[in-house]
Amino acid sequence: MTGISSYNSHPSLNASDHPSEEDLSARILAILRQSPIYSDIWAASLSAAADGCESLSAIAEALQLSGWQEKLRNSVTEQYKQLTNSNEGNSTKEPVQHIAKVANTWHKRILKSLNSMSSDLAVPLAKRRAKHEANELKNNWEELGANEPDLSRFRPVFAPKDILEVISSGLVSPNSVWGGTLSNPPSCWGLLQCQVATPSLESLRTRFPELRPSRRHLGADDVATDRVSVPETATAIRLESLGNAVLSRGNAAVAREFIKSGCPVGSRSRLWKLALGVDSDCELNRLRYDQLKQYVLQYELLIDNLIFKDIKLTATNDDELFVFEDCLYRTLLCFSRDIDVFRSISDWGSAPPLRSFAHYAPGRRSLVYPPSGVVPFHGFAMYLAPLAYLFDDDVVLYRVFFQLYCRYFSRLHYISSHPRGVLALSALFESLLQRREPKLFLHLREINVQPLKVAFKWLMKAFSGFLLVKELFLLWDRMIAYDSLELLPILAVGLFSSRRDSLLAVSSATAVDAVFADLTTVRVIPILQSTLFL
Repeated sequence: MTGISSYNSHPSLNASDHPSEEDLSARILAILRQSPIYSDIWAASLSAAADGCESLSAIAEALQLSGWQEKLRNSVTEQYKQLTNSNEGNSTKEPVQHIAKVANTWHKRILKSLNSMSSDLAVPLAKRRAKHEANELKNNWEELGANEPDLSRFRPVFAPKDILEVISSGLVSPNSVWGGTLSNPPSCWGLLQCQVATPSLESLRTRFPELRPSRRHLGADDVATDRVSVPETATAIRLESLGNAVLSRGNAAVAREFIKSGCPVGSRSRLWKLALGVDSDCELNRLRYDQLKQYVLQYELLIDNLIFKDIKLTATNDDELFVFEDCLYRTLLCFSRDIDVFRSISDWGSAPPLRSFAHYAPGRRSLVYPPSGVVPFHGFAMYLAPLAYLFDDDVVLYRVFFQLYCRYFSRLHYISSHPRGVLALSALFESLLQRREPKLFLHLREINVQPLKVAFKWLMKAFSGFLLVKELFLLWDRMIAYDSLELLPILAVGLFSSRRDSLLAVSSATAVDAVFADLTTVRVIPILQSTLFL
């Protein structure tokens, strides 16, 4: 496969930015008719008719009793959320011109890095594996870490600090005027120089009312314990019982509402699957995973080395996650080949996809590279690693990760003006910290420390690798329940508030880093509650 080049087309919706209810209904129906659930319900209807259901009402009742009503409701709700969220940013193409320019510049920088790596190391972007190589990989599929390639020559394409540098120095509103001239804002302000609308503290309180301290929560009201598998209090026992009732109902919207108070440990994996629309018994999911595995066996990508390198640098060095090394290799190698990832995130991407030309493609056909459209950065594996605690089935693990990445994590390392994007989350962090802790913010600026430089890696990695896994799950519970990433900057502000006294006593950037060197004592829910309501 030869070098990657830019591709200037952008995907676009066929409907207006604000479709009517009738249009949404028609589009949802059209999508469902092309989905597996349509054929499954049709087959179930024929089966009910064969069992003696002679009328449409009798068939409908049989489908309801067998659980298809809830499955259909979940599918309709999910498609509605996807269609409305895709219009949340007003356009699939970046609407803010100077942000689009910076995003494309960043995109070209990634292209150049990949091409340079391929050229300098004499490693093709992609090649077909020899038959004996494919057979060896297949035989060692469960123990990929035992035969890893030589990774000493490979370096991550980018890291959180690189994106932060781009959005802090490259993104300047061209019509911003300070003191009557076009210049940088006062030094006591935040790192971002691009004007981004952020919600007020009052609107955040309205957005997350269940986080009021008066509400009982797993993670706040239960007894602290080092174990993540044993419910300790009456609250946990009661929620465990309620969780089982929610699971028996099978309604995704009800599951998300329930998760707002936290997931009982014994039910978390099943509740997440229900809330994310992942069906463990779906044969199509297993067939798709097997297909992706075959792609891994057939083709070797340069990206594979970056995946191995990132797992080695991050997850295998984590005391809680190193045991899942082989599982992470399998999942991320399949993920890199999944064109469905690209299709899901390309609806809102502000930059064109990475494309290349494969020597084995007829007529040097242009291909997305990698097929998922995702170039792993330093720390990418940490989006996946904690999930291995919950799911021991590779197929289920993959589908849950697919959903979490496409819905949430993908927003954290792309540059766009989208209200769910990392730029908006960074702006919310700075504005909320200034409002909540003006004295602390000013002190940090006086010692030449930008708080966002400390917090950005937390935001971009969704706190994975920084918190204990049990606390991280409490955060991700609420992320899924509220369908929101805004809890990330809220927690980041809370961490600054909780260590206010220590921060006010330091006088250097090194000392600030030392204050936040260990976050393993952090309890997520009390910090979220105090940041929003106290």
